Amino acid sequence: MKAKGLLFSLTVFLLFLEIVLRIWGPRYHFVNPSYTEYYSNPRGYFVPVRKEGQRTVFSVPCAEDNNKFRIHGIRKSGKGQAILGLGDSFTYGQGVWHEDLYLTRLESLLRESGFAAVVENRAVSASNLEDVLKIYEDIPDKKRFPIVIYGFVLNDFDPPLDFDRLGITDFINEINGVGREARFLRKYSAVIDSTFFLIDRHRIHGKTIMSYLDAYRGDSAGKYFALLRELNSKVKINQGKLAVVIFPLLYKFDEYPFAEIHVRLKSFFESEGIAYLDLLPAFSKFRDSDLWVHPLDHHPNEKAHAIAAGEIGNFLLGRNLLDKKTMKAFQQQEGK
Repeated sequence: MKAKGLLFSLTVFLLFLEIVLRIWGPRYHFVNPSYTEYYSNPRGYFVPVRKEGQRTVFSVPCAEDNNKFRIHGIRKSGKGQAILGLGDSFTYGQGVWHEDLYLTRLESLLRESGFAAVVENRAVSASNLEDVLKIYEDIPDKKRFPIVIYGFVLNDFDPPLDFDRLGITDFINEINGVGREARFLRKYSAVIDSTFFLIDRHRIHGKTIMSYLDAYRGDSAGKYFALLRELNSKVKINQGKLAVVIFPLLYKFDEYPFAEIHVRLKSFFESEGIAYLDLLPAFSKFRDSDLWVHPLDHHPNEKAHAIAAGEIGNFLLGRNLLDKKTMKAFQQQEGK
């Protein structure tokens, strides 16, 4: 009788859990129609862009030019010290409005501090370190930028893991198998689907962490450190200064698994005499989820961009990387 009672109780509990997950549980399949569009708007930050049946698709629309730069992120003219911003989707600002980007905010902060700054955002989503170097090389007027800010993200060393085959795209875009249907019993039971999803997620996260760490330990790491050295050299040749801003992955700050990478990067930059700023201490004061664009898109949101802008502004001012003559001329101009 006890066994039957236990079995009955377990069955009732599972049925209740099934109902709860079907109504309020997460949807692990077809959750994002693309990397930059979402089926939910939990922070009210996005705008609706279209309807798909009963679902509303939300996004932050971004216009791009032929080089895949955000159009509103590049100034065609402007007086003051020109600062060039390079990087991938973190600096491009996936899921963030132009006025909230850290480079946009940085320009405003510097002007408020008395520096005539014109910050140009030439970041391209999905760029790695090789792409960033090529973008810089292709700029015809490189000497116009005495300061080059490179928004470095840990995956710029191309961790050797087949994310597409595993069904997710890293810790940054947790889209959980877009376009892949649940199979077998997972197709019919939210409890079973959720259980296997959590198992898969734990397994994949473990492999992903090791892949990141290996990218900075193995032979391929030497190639990317050489590319960083080359970028610094080319900026110097063009009479500029390179400042690297290290963006941590927004992942479990309370037990951050990538600290070893940050130590390795710091050691390299210090040995090469490259100015660098690590945003991990500033970001880790918050919960990782507080800085996400979306629960399934772990790019930095507008709050993270605001933090980054403030840290970078203080860094540039504190390291005297800005031209004081430009500041003086700007102050005289403002006083007229």
